[in-house]
Amino acid sequence: EKGRVTRTLIDGNVAGASNSQGGGAYVYAGLLDNCIVLTNSAVNGGGIWIRNANAKVANCVLAGNAADTNGGGLHMGGNAAAEIENCVFVGNTSSAAEFVGAPQWSAASYPLLTNAVKRCAFVGSDFVGEGSFACADAKFRDAASGDYRIALDSPLRFRGAYEPWMDEQTDFYGNRRVVSKRRVDIGCHQTPGNGMVLLVK
Repeated sequence: EKGRVTRTLIDGNVAGASNSQGGGAYVYAGLLDNCIVLTNSAVNGGGIWIRNANAKVANCVLAGNAADTNGGGLHMGGNAAAEIENCVFVGNTSSAAEFVGAPQWSAASYPLLTNAVKRCAFVGSDFVGEGSFACADAKFRDAASGDYRIALDSPLRFRGAYEPWMDEQTDFYGNRRVVSKRRVDIGCHQTPGNGMVLLVK
């Protein structure tokens, strides 16, 4: 049985060994979803290290993580063909600027990432993967204070990929993940669905 970690703040962890991997999380198999992975550090994969094809990371915020070598936010090691979906990368750093995708993300080879990443947002850096994009501002409510809810005009809104398993899930803040016509936001927060708005003067 694959494990699952959901609706969890993974913050301020340090993997200090000489070849450490996954400061916030080392995901070998199972699902990590609707989490905030914040200010963790390691030699490789400051926020998350993914090792196995049976691993999936979905609807997470990876912010302010640091790697001494590869993948400030996330590193995919070996020949893993995992899934990374509906995540937002912001302010992650690494020292290996020559490595594939550094500093926010990296992998043993570029095709690994292009096949694994889907509908992710990369703030202030290059992007990778089907349906992914770069943006200058994710429009979080107050990231400096740890509030990663998004504004209604955020570029992350309704840009995520829908999957049936999300129907009964909640986001990091306890809101239903699928609220309207299977529209899914990128990141750990789901905004309300479109409804009728009456403006009265």
